[in-house]
Amino acid sequence: MAKELSVIEKEQIEFTAVSSLEKIFMKSTPLNCQQLYEISALQGENVSFQAAYRYKKAYYSSQMRVQATKNPSVTVEAVTKADVQVKIRKVGFVPSAYPAYGENDVDYLTTEPGLFPDPLEELTGSF
Repeated sequence: MAKELSVIEKEQIEFTAVSSLEKIFMKSTPLNCQQLYEISALQGENVSFQAAYRYKKAYYSSQMRVQATKNPSVTVEAVTKADVQVKIRKVGFVPSAYPAYGENDVDYLTTEPGLFPDPLEELTGSF
């Protein structure tokens, strides 16, 4: 019997604000990135950051896979002063089967094939 997941409790999500320049891979631990505690800008400048999050609960229960009929979703709300414009986007992922040659240097973020964070996609509603 499939279990329906509809609401995620606040305690089930790990969350942190990180630089918009960070590359957060699906297999990595995003909350090990350097956290942002303060952002400053001159008047009229654009400011960007990422809200990195991860679901903390196990996907398996008693050695049996829990199947969900509905994926849990997150809703984002920005509360700002009236004269501040906000755009919320989500990071999309693109496949890379061959991210590096056999001989490479240590400056690669990863040399493993997989999904790489790259395109910013418009966010409409929940995700």
